[in-house]
Amino acid sequence: MKHLFILAALFFSYDLAAGQKITLGDLSKYTFCPGEIVKVPFFYDGLICDSADFFLQISDTNGSNYKIISKSFGIAPDTMQGLLPVTHGSHYHLRVILGCPTIISDTSKEIQILSIPNPKPVANIRTTRYGYTALVNDSIPLADTTAEEMNSSYFWAFDQDANLNWTTSPSPTIVYGSLGMKKNLLTVTNSEGCKSTQQVSTYIVGCRPQIPASAHIVTSIEKGGSSKIIWIQNGGDYTDDTARTIFVESGGTLRLGQYGSGTYYLKAGSILDIGSSRKWRALALVDKNLILTLDNSSLVDTFYCNDLQFDYTKVGVTYFPDENRLQILPSGNTISIKHDNSEISATVFSPLGVKLFSKTDRNTLNLDLSTLAEGMYFVEVSSGKRHEVRKIVVMH
Repeated sequence: MKHLFILAALFFSYDLAAGQKITLGDLSKYTFCPGEIVKVPFFYDGLICDSADFFLQISDTNGSNYKIISKSFGIAPDTMQGLLPVTHGSHYHLRVILGCPTIISDTSKEIQILSIPNPKPVANIRTTRYGYTALVNDSIPLADTTAEEMNSSYFWAFDQDANLNWTTSPSPTIVYGSLGMKKNLLTVTNSEGCKSTQQVSTYIVGCRPQIPASAHIVTSIEKGGSSKIIWIQNGGDYTDDTARTIFVESGGTLRLGQYGSGTYYLKAGSILDIGSSRKWRALALVDKNLILTLDNSSLVDTFYCNDLQFDYTKVGVTYFPDENRLQILPSGNTISIKHDNSEISATVFSPLGVKLFSKTDRNTLNLDLSTLAEGMYFVEVSSGKRHEVRKIVVMH
């Protein structure tokens, strides 16, 4: 009895499929771009099982390496459509298959999948821990490093505040007028109409940064803490060991720990001590009159500003530093020391502590270091109750 049931089932499946077929219609075109939607019209003559499935299959010329790119449930459609794979080549074949009874279209449709552009946009500017980085209003040359096919077309689209909204130039130069990470999109279309879009980002920094209202104010010696934004005022001494944004006024000191890797703004007359055991890169925007002494300058990407100034609008006050503070202002191989209504004395020492020369003046004292050989020195400054030792670097 069991054997009779199996024979009956097989006979039913064969009988259902007998004389039935799937016939494909003509395609609207036979060349496609990778990832494009293909539509295959077809006609099915016969009966189908309940809940039968139709499949759209793509394979190579031998019918191997096949892939199902579309599936239709229930009633028989008159068109199957699916997304072509992101590949290219000739002699790909499309077939329509019925799941129950199992029927494969009596023919296949041969198509070609064209190649797609592979743009690799770059910005010909400096790179920092943030990627490509430039100052506000700096020129930023862009280019595609891929040798694209002949007759390819280019379309660049830029982020807000760029001097251009878009361009069809292969290698444009743009300028951004505001701070932040900017997206630059390049779309390349080849002669067959296949296109691809890639992005290159540029990080824009400026010499007029705004201090946020949430900034933590440092006026004495501090380290770490929960605040991600630090404002070091005159007399403040802060050590950073993570990625913070830090504003340093003249007379303030910023020290970088092993993992100090934030964005730092340093006015003339401030101090940056990078230390000697750093592992992560930092970004510093520095007044051009501030001489940085860096034990490992490769870990600090430095941009120099002609006149670094802070915007105090958000902090609700106008910052007036102590007008009678002791100011030590390096400029080239000259150091100007100022302390109103006070006598100032300064002594220059070699790295081994050997006294080289001294000078005394009132209100303002200028030290000419041009006669010293290139290298590192120390300057000891005293005025009234103020006493400071600074590390300096002489370069010719």
